Amino acid sequence: MNRAATKLAALDATFGLATTHSQEFTFADICGGPGGFSEYLLWRVHSWGESAHGFGITLKGSEEVNWHTEKFRPDIPRHSLTEINGVDGTGDLYKTENIREFEATVMKETRDQGVDLAVADGGFDFTGNEAHQELSAQRLLLCEVVTMLTCLKRGGYFVCKFFDILSESTAGLVWLLYQLFDEVCITKPLSSRPANAERYIVCKGLVHEKPTQLVQALMKAIDTNTTAISIVARQFLEKDEDFIDYVKMRNIRFAMKQTEALEQMDQFIKNP
Repeated sequence: MNRAATKLAALDATFGLATTHSQEFTFADICGGPGGFSEYLLWRVHSWGESAHGFGITLKGSEEVNWHTEKFRPDIPRHSLTEINGVDGTGDLYKTENIREFEATVMKETRDQGVDLAVADGGFDFTGNEAHQELSAQRLLLCEVVTMLTCLKRGGYFVCKFFDILSESTAGLVWLLYQLFDEVCITKPLSSRPANAERYIVCKGLVHEKPTQLVQALMKAIDTNTTAISIVARQFLEKDEDFIDYVKMRNIRFAMKQTEALEQMDQFIKNP
C-alpha cells in the first residue's frame, strides 16, 4: 500500500469511515489515482468477509497519477472498482459534463441510492509554489465537493484533502460542508508530513442529500472559474462565530506544528 492508503487508514481508525452494512458498502474515490484510497477501502471491507464496490474518477496524465488497480493487493476481488473517465475520457472535473457523467454512472449502478462514503485526495505538484498552494487548489476543491454532493447518500461520510484555510474563499467552502453535515472535523493524520500544510476535513452524516440549487450554483462557479467566495456571502461567515473560532483554533494548531517541524528540519540540515 502507498502512503495515501496509510493516511486513510489512520483516519478510518479514528472516525470509523469504512463502516459496513447489511448491503454492499459503496464509495466514490474522487481524484483518486493511482488508487491508494480505493485499495485501502476495498481491502478493509473485504478483509471482514463483506462486500464493497468503488467508483473512481481521476485526471488522466502520467503513469504516476493514472489508476493502477493491477497493483492492488491480490486478495482484493477484481472488478471491485469501476473507473469512470467522463464524457471526454479525460477524467477532468473542471469540465462539469464529466461530473454529471460520474453522477449518472454512480446513481445508475447504486440504483439511485448513492454511495456510503466519498473520498477526495486531489492535488498538484506545488514544488516551488508552496506559498500559493491554497489559492491554486481552490477550484479543484470546489470540483471535489460538487462531485461528492451529486452522489453521496443521506447520512454518508466525506473525506477531503485541504491545505491552508486562511482565505475567505476556502473558509467559505468549509462553511458549506459545516452546514451540510452533522459533524465536521479538520485534522491531520500522523502519516501526513508534519512540515507541509496538508490537512483533511472529515464530514459525517450528510443532512441535505443532493441539494439541487446548491449543486447548480457550484457548477456555475466551476464553469466560470469562480471560487466559493461568490457563493457564500461574507456576512454568513462573520455571523457564525463558533465556526470562525473553530477554524482559527485549528489554523493556529497546525501552524505551530508545521513551524516546529520546519525548525527541526532546518537543524537537521545544519547539523547532519
